[in-house]
Amino acid sequence: MTYKNIPMHQFIYRLTGYAQYPDSLRTLGVNAARLVKGNPFVSDERLEVAF
Repeated sequence: MTYKNIPMHQFIYRLTGYAQYPDSLRTLGVNAARLVKGNPFVSDERLEVAF
């Protein structure tokens, strides 16, 4: 997941092997919506965090 206010080569969250973890893919989408709304993120141990 990236954001318009950070460079494209940086990321907020990254999920590798997403086919194995459909629940984590949903969490990634939930966090994208929370970013737009300004709400705190939901944590998931499979999401790689860059910040």
